[in-house]
Amino acid sequence: MLIGAVLLVAGMALVLWGADRFTDGALRTAARFSLSTFYVGAVVSGFEPENLVTGAAAAVDGLHQVALGTVIGSAVFMLTGGLGLTLLIVPMEVRIPREGALAMVVSLALFAGALWNGTVSRTEGAVLALAAIGLMVWLYRRSPVFQRADDEEDDEADAGRGHGSRP
Repeated sequence: MLIGAVLLVAGMALVLWGADRFTDGALRTAARFSLSTFYVGAVVSGFEPENLVTGAAAAVDGLHQVALGTVIGSAVFMLTGGLGLTLLIVPMEVRIPREGALAMVVSLALFAGALWNGTVSRTEGAVLALAAIGLMVWLYRRSPVFQRADDEEDDEADAGRGHGSRP
């Protein structure tokens, strides 16, 4: 039991270390490519390769409910629990760009439509995959809007700290 507790604590420390490196990398990537941090976070964090692999492996093994549960559980938790827990730990003002909220609503509507009859065909899977690509391209094209909003928020924060606006 002691070894399990030590491994749990070590694993949590590694996750925190990795999250810090991830955040630094996302910020550098956004700055290098003149993208908003919102967009970079949506692409990199939203991809969730571990859930993609878990879902695909479960589907290949005929465990369709596990595959679907992985997708739904991840989405529900990230939209509610992940944000909620973060805000409990570090309260902050959250401004979701209108385009981000619209992309979430469109995704949810397409997902619900695909699952409505209880089965998902390859055609519906293709529609969902194309919609994901289309929404990410749309968010990319809208990312200059996010960039300006991020810059304005940074300027407001700097002004609030008495630093004035950035050049």
